[in-house]
Amino acid sequence: METLYITRKNTALSIRQGQLDVLTDDKRFSVNIDRLQRMFILADISLNTSILHNLSTHGVCLFFGNERVNSHPIAMVPEPVHCVYRRRGQYLRIAHEPTCLRQAKGLVHYTRCCSFT
Repeated sequence: METLYITRKNTALSIRQGQLDVLTDDKRFSVNIDRLQRMFILADISLNTSILHNLSTHGVCLFFGNERVNSHPIAMVPEPVHCVYRRRGQYLRIAHEPTCLRQAKGLVHYTRCCSFT
């Protein structure tokens, strides 16, 4: 099992000996954390920080959403992937005014030098 979907209300999670225990009102089952890559949580559940820490340590991506509320889902990625670092760097360069001014001057200079009119 690579992906786990939790859609029932009042579900509780616990971790014991490398197993993620999922407890609902009428069922209980366990999932090996090493086999888990993604977890979609689409209902109100009981969760604590030690479980979040253990899941992120094992490289499990968590996605939180609510079907009834019209809101954006939240993703918790254990370690930022390369594209996150790239986007953050792009944002920081755009937000830095001296860099933007230098790039604008370079663009104006380039268009003046290379115009073929």
